[in-house]
Amino acid sequence: MIPKHRFELARSSPVTDLAWIGNNILLASDERDIHIVDVERMKEVATLKGHTECIIGIRYNPVTNILVSGGMDKFVFLWDLRLKKPFNTCLAHSRDVTSVDISFDGSVVLTTGLDGYCRVFSVFTGKCLKTITIMGSPDLSNAKMTLDGRFALITALDGSLSLWDLQTLTMVKAYKGHINGAFIVESHIGSWNNASSFVLAGGDDGTVRIWDYATAEPLAALSLIHI
Repeated sequence: MIPKHRFELARSSPVTDLAWIGNNILLASDERDIHIVDVERMKEVATLKGHTECIIGIRYNPVTNILVSGGMDKFVFLWDLRLKKPFNTCLAHSRDVTSVDISFDGSVVLTTGLDGYCRVFSVFTGKCLKTITIMGSPDLSNAKMTLDGRFALITALDGSLSLWDLQTLTMVKAYKGHINGAFIVESHIGSWNNASSFVLAGGDDGTVRIWDYATAEPLAALSLIHI
């Protein structure tokens, strides 16, 4: 398959994450910047600067036009994309920020870090509202909120994958069989008809696993080793 478009960052910096905004794509890089690229023209139209180390994750909220980013400098940045400037920053973790997510209504941000914590921050004040600690305090790889903002799917580098209630700060489900201790990989909550239906995660054993969201029963395992 031949790509329709190709864009290369200056100095060929690795792209660590991306997000779509209309006809533009946002590219996070390990050179500390976020690049906004016009896809049709394959031209960089703006650069967001502020992080001091590699950016690991970015998420865009189309309702509020807010972008959130986090990385190895331990900070989370909240960007006003109209001004191309951060309107809030917060020291989120004591080690690398491994993932960021933003609620559907744009009011809170969810983060994970290599310090073993999953945290919820207010978008408007930058204050930490809640902290989740998983038993054993493993390094955390990723977290995703459900559409209603009630639950968070948290992936840890000890192989655990669990669903947490963000109101009570308790674990409500564990999705067993996930194997990952080496890579910062994303897990996802899939839906049909706007209802959470399945959980999907990839592991360092070369397998993508799918579970039923409600029952936590395994549905499928796809090995990518020989593909």
